[in-house]
Amino acid sequence: SKCNCDSVSNDCSMDTEWISRAVVAFGRHPNKRPRGLNVDKEGRFSIRDLMWAWGHGEGLSEEHVLTSITAHMFHEGSGGALRFAID
Repeated sequence: SKCNCDSVSNDCSMDTEWISRAVVAFGRHPNKRPRGLNVDKEGRFSIRDLMWAWGHGEGLSEEHVLTSITAHMFHEGSGGALRFAID
């Protein structure tokens, strides 16, 4: 479920997690990508494209998307393996 929050907290972990999961899916699964998102062969895309193709339509700010991604960028219980990277 979605909630409005300005920072990552326990109360908002569901809010940030759905964003992170969506972004991961866009990189891994072409059929889940929003129309207009330019993804390279490595599964990479820019935050600008992500916001244009998906984020703004979801009512999200670039800061909220980036906060959500960084909050969930490591697999839990995997010794710190990255789910994805931000360049």
